[in-house]
Amino acid sequence: LVTCCYGDNIQGLHRSTHTIEQAFKSPEFQQIRLNLINGVKDANCKKCWDLEEQGVESLRQQELRTEEFDQDVFNNPRLEYLFLSLSNQCNLKCRTCSPSDSSFWIKEFEQRNGVKKTVYLEPDDSLFFSSFKQDTLSHLKEIAFTGGEPLMMKSVQRILEILDSNVSLTFYTNGTFYNPIILEKFKDVNI
Repeated sequence: LVTCCYGDNIQGLHRSTHTIEQAFKSPEFQQIRLNLINGVKDANCKKCWDLEEQGVESLRQQELRTEEFDQDVFNNPRLEYLFLSLSNQCNLKCRTCSPSDSSFWIKEFEQRNGVKKTVYLEPDDSLFFSSFKQDTLSHLKEIAFTGGEPLMMKSVQRILEILDSNVSLTFYTNGTFYNPIILEKFKDVNI
């Protein structure tokens, strides 16, 4: 589990042992939020701090610029935006991806670099989905799906079925799969 798409994996937190809500409320995530509030450059946010030092607008700065400050969210943190990478399983090896994002890259990467990479499988357990439905959906405004290829994942389909139609969706996809539910059910979809 990571704080954002630029963050590193947080030691001790994994989707097989923690629900999304448990991770969000964990001491590790709470400390990162506290550090950001207090202007402490948390190590988990190193990529943004490095970009900013180079004069490049970071994802952190983009979000601060585009989002209105909500005192209620500040006082009562809750998940409103979620970036989900449920698996690296993919049917292509696009030049813009890596083994972390595409299982098709793994064999070639291992041959070239001699480094083992893992195909991580999407969740298929009822605990993940029941906790997602119970804990995560209540304040969710936007969800971004990445992968691997999110439109080939059964777990993404299951999530789409339980999401409210007012949730904004973003898909990072290679465009080889089509899912009609995303255009029929949801009002705001970015592909």
